[in-house]
Amino acid sequence: MKARKLVVLASGAFGTPLILQRSGVGASSILEKAGVPVRVDLPGVGLEYQDHQLTLETYKVDDNEDTMDDYLRGDVGVLQNVEEEYARTGKGLVASNGVDACMKCRPTEAEVAQMGPAFQKVWQQYFVNKPDKPVMFGAILSSFLGDHSLLPPGRYCMLAGMLEHPKSKGSLHIRSGDPFAAPDFEAGYLADEADLAPQVWMYKV
Repeated sequence: MKARKLVVLASGAFGTPLILQRSGVGASSILEKAGVPVRVDLPGVGLEYQDHQLTLETYKVDDNEDTMDDYLRGDVGVLQNVEEEYARTGKGLVASNGVDACMKCRPTEAEVAQMGPAFQKVWQQYFVNKPDKPVMFGAILSSFLGDHSLLPPGRYCMLAGMLEHPKSKGSLHIRSGDPFAAPDFEAGYLADEADLAPQVWMYKV
Protein backbone atom coordinates (compact mmCIF):
# COMPACT_ATOMS: atom_id res chain seq x y z
CA MET A 1 0.00 0.00 0.00
CA LYS A 2 1.34 3.43 -0.96
CA ALA A 3 0.11 6.93 -0.22
CA ARG A 4 0.85 10.21 -2.00
CA LYS A 5 -0.51 12.36 0.81
CA LEU A 6 -0.81 12.38 4.59
CA VAL A 7 -2.23 9.21 6.11
CA VAL A 8 -4.09 9.37 9.42
CA LEU A 9 -3.84 6.08 11.29
CA ALA A 10 -6.61 5.75 13.87
CA SER A 11 -6.79 2.43 15.66
CA GLY A 12 -7.02 3.63 19.25
CA ALA A 13 -4.41 4.11 21.93
CA PHE A 14 -3.75 0.37 21.98
CA GLY A 15 -3.91 -0.58 18.31
CA THR A 16 -2.22 2.38 16.63
CA PRO A 17 1.33 2.00 18.02
CA LEU A 18 1.28 -1.73 17.24
CA ILE A 19 0.32 -1.11 13.62
CA LEU A 20 3.03 1.53 13.30
CA GLN A 21 5.66 -0.78 14.73
CA ARG A 22 4.65 -3.71 12.52
CA SER A 23 4.90 -1.31 9.58
CA GLY A 24 8.50 -0.48 10.50
CA VAL A 25 7.90 2.78 12.36
CA GLY A 26 9.23 2.78 15.91
CA ALA A 27 12.33 2.31 18.02
CA SER A 28 14.92 0.48 15.90
CA SER A 29 15.96 -1.67 18.89
CA ILE A 30 12.38 -2.92 19.33
CA LEU A 31 11.76 -3.50 15.63
CA GLU A 32 15.03 -5.33 15.00
CA LYS A 33 14.39 -7.62 17.98
CA ALA A 34 10.93 -8.38 16.56
CA GLY A 35 12.36 -9.09 13.10
CA VAL A 36 10.64 -6.10 11.47
CA PRO A 37 12.61 -4.01 8.91
CA VAL A 38 13.11 -0.46 10.18
CA ARG A 39 11.59 2.20 7.93
CA VAL A 40 11.61 5.08 10.40
CA ASP A 41 13.53 5.00 13.68
CA LEU A 42 11.01 6.73 15.97
CA PRO A 43 11.72 5.73 19.58
CA GLY A 44 8.61 7.37 21.03
CA VAL A 45 6.17 4.96 19.36
CA GLY A 46 4.63 2.76 22.04
CA LEU A 47 5.71 4.92 24.96
CA GLU A 48 3.55 7.21 27.12
CA TYR A 49 0.63 4.76 27.18
CA GLN A 50 -1.99 6.19 29.51
CA ASP A 51 -5.33 4.91 30.74
CA HIS A 52 -7.83 5.66 33.48
CA GLN A 53 -7.34 3.68 36.67
CA LEU A 54 -10.54 2.24 38.08
CA THR A 55 -11.58 0.63 41.34
CA LEU A 56 -14.84 -1.29 41.72
CA GLU A 57 -16.34 -2.19 45.09
CA THR A 58 -19.11 -4.81 45.18
CA TYR A 59 -22.14 -4.77 47.50
CA LYS A 60 -24.96 -7.25 48.01
CA VAL A 61 -28.41 -5.69 47.71
CA ASP A 62 -31.93 -6.88 48.53
CA ASP A 63 -33.23 -9.61 46.22
CA ASN A 64 -36.24 -7.43 45.37
CA GLU A 65 -34.06 -4.72 43.84
CA ASP A 66 -33.96 -4.42 40.05
CA THR A 67 -30.43 -5.15 38.89
CA MET A 68 -28.94 -6.55 35.69
CA ASP A 69 -27.36 -9.56 37.40
CA ASP A 70 -29.78 -12.24 36.19
CA TYR A 71 -29.55 -10.84 32.66
CA LEU A 72 -25.74 -10.83 32.72
CA ARG A 73 -25.71 -14.36 34.16
CA GLY A 74 -27.58 -15.46 31.06
CA ASP A 75 -30.74 -16.62 32.80
CA VAL A 76 -32.80 -17.85 29.82
CA GLY A 77 -36.17 -16.76 31.21
CA VAL A 78 -34.90 -13.32 32.10
CA LEU A 79 -33.20 -12.90 28.73
CA GLN A 80 -36.41 -13.73 26.89
CA ASN A 81 -38.64 -11.50 29.01
CA VAL A 82 -36.28 -8.54 28.97
CA GLU A 83 -35.64 -8.68 25.23
CA GLU A 84 -39.34 -9.11 24.42
CA GLU A 85 -40.20 -6.11 26.58
CA TYR A 86 -37.57 -3.98 24.89
CA ALA A 87 -38.68 -5.06 21.39
CA ARG A 88 -42.30 -4.28 22.27
CA THR A 89 -41.94 -1.02 24.22
CA GLY A 90 -38.35 0.19 23.91
CA LYS A 91 -38.22 0.18 27.69
CA GLY A 92 -37.16 -2.14 30.48
CA LEU A 93 -33.90 -3.40 31.90
CA VAL A 94 -31.79 -3.17 28.74
CA ALA A 95 -33.02 0.31 27.89
CA SER A 96 -30.47 1.40 30.50
CA ASN A 97 -26.71 1.05 30.44
CA GLY A 98 -26.81 -0.06 34.07
CA VAL A 99 -25.28 3.15 35.42
CA ASP A 100 -27.82 4.38 37.94
CA ALA A 101 -25.92 7.51 38.95
CA CYS A 102 -22.62 9.18 38.30
CA MET A 103 -20.69 12.09 39.76
CA LYS A 104 -17.55 14.15 39.33
CA CYS A 105 -15.59 14.51 42.56
CA ARG A 106 -12.92 16.77 44.03
CA PRO A 107 -11.38 16.65 47.51
CA THR A 108 -11.60 19.64 49.82
CA GLU A 109 -8.47 21.63 50.67
CA ALA A 110 -8.46 19.93 54.08
CA GLU A 111 -8.56 16.51 52.41
CA VAL A 112 -5.80 17.45 49.95
CA ALA A 113 -3.62 18.33 52.93
CA GLN A 114 -3.89 14.67 54.03
CA MET A 115 -3.14 13.19 50.60
CA GLY A 116 0.64 13.43 50.55
CA PRO A 117 3.21 15.59 48.73
CA ALA A 118 3.10 13.70 45.41
CA PHE A 119 -0.61 14.38 44.85
CA GLN A 120 -0.40 17.85 46.41
CA LYS A 121 2.08 18.82 43.69
CA VAL A 122 -0.35 17.62 41.01
CA TRP A 123 -3.20 19.45 42.75
CA GLN A 124 -1.29 22.73 42.61
CA GLN A 125 -0.33 22.21 38.96
CA TYR A 126 -3.64 21.06 37.51
CA PHE A 127 -6.57 21.49 39.87
CA VAL A 128 -6.31 24.24 42.45
CA ASN A 129 -7.30 27.07 40.09
CA LYS A 130 -9.77 25.02 38.05
CA PRO A 131 -12.78 24.41 40.32
CA ASP A 132 -14.76 22.69 37.54
CA LYS A 133 -12.02 20.12 36.84
CA PRO A 134 -12.80 16.79 38.55
CA VAL A 135 -10.14 14.60 40.12
CA MET A 136 -12.27 11.46 40.19
CA PHE A 137 -15.35 10.13 38.42
CA GLY A 138 -17.76 8.05 40.48
CA ALA A 139 -20.62 5.81 39.38
CA ILE A 140 -23.18 3.42 40.85
CA LEU A 141 -23.63 0.32 38.68
CA SER A 142 -26.73 -1.85 38.97
CA SER A 143 -24.97 -5.22 38.75
CA PHE A 144 -21.78 -7.15 39.39
CA LEU A 145 -19.64 -6.85 36.28
CA GLY A 146 -17.26 -9.71 36.98
CA ASP A 147 -17.52 -13.49 36.81
CA HIS A 148 -20.79 -14.35 38.53
CA SER A 149 -19.55 -17.83 39.35
CA LEU A 150 -17.30 -16.20 41.95
CA LEU A 151 -20.25 -14.94 43.99
CA PRO A 152 -23.31 -16.54 45.59
CA PRO A 153 -26.52 -16.09 43.57
CA GLY A 154 -28.20 -12.78 44.30
CA ARG A 155 -28.45 -9.14 43.38
CA TYR A 156 -25.48 -6.78 43.50
CA CYS A 157 -24.37 -3.25 42.84
CA MET A 158 -20.92 -1.79 42.36
CA LEU A 159 -19.40 1.57 43.21
CA ALA A 160 -16.82 2.72 40.68
CA GLY A 161 -14.07 5.25 41.25
CA MET A 162 -12.07 6.29 38.19
CA LEU A 163 -9.11 8.65 38.15
CA GLU A 164 -9.87 11.33 35.56
CA HIS A 165 -6.34 12.61 34.90
CA PRO A 166 -3.73 9.94 35.75
CA LYS A 167 -0.03 10.72 35.86
CA SER A 168 1.06 7.10 35.48
CA LYS A 169 2.23 5.96 32.07
CA GLY A 170 3.07 2.60 30.54
CA SER A 171 4.32 1.18 27.26
CA LEU A 172 3.20 -1.02 24.38
CA HIS A 173 5.57 -2.77 21.98
CA ILE A 174 5.43 -5.61 19.49
CA ARG A 175 7.25 -8.88 20.08
CA SER A 176 7.10 -9.95 16.43
CA GLY A 177 5.63 -8.93 13.11
CA ASP A 178 2.72 -11.32 13.67
CA PRO A 179 -0.46 -9.23 14.22
CA PHE A 180 -1.93 -12.07 16.32
CA ALA A 181 1.03 -12.30 18.70
CA ALA A 182 0.57 -10.83 22.18
CA PRO A 183 2.40 -7.52 22.58
CA ASP A 184 4.78 -6.54 25.35
CA PHE A 185 2.32 -4.44 27.33
CA GLU A 186 2.84 -2.57 30.57
CA ALA A 187 -0.28 -0.64 31.62
CA GLY A 188 1.66 1.40 34.14
CA TYR A 189 -1.22 1.62 36.59
CA LEU A 190 -0.15 3.42 39.79
CA ALA A 191 3.39 3.74 38.47
CA ASP A 192 3.30 7.36 39.60
CA GLU A 193 2.84 7.80 43.35
CA ALA A 194 0.54 10.78 42.79
CA ASP A 195 -2.21 8.50 41.42
CA LEU A 196 -2.60 6.40 44.56
CA ALA A 197 -3.82 9.07 47.00
CA PRO A 198 -6.95 10.09 45.04
CA GLN A 199 -7.91 6.44 44.52
CA VAL A 200 -7.67 5.82 48.28
CA TRP A 201 -9.56 9.04 48.99
CA MET A 202 -12.37 8.07 46.62
CA TYR A 203 -12.64 4.62 48.18
CA LYS A 204 -13.06 6.16 51.61
CA VAL A 205 -15.61 8.68 50.35
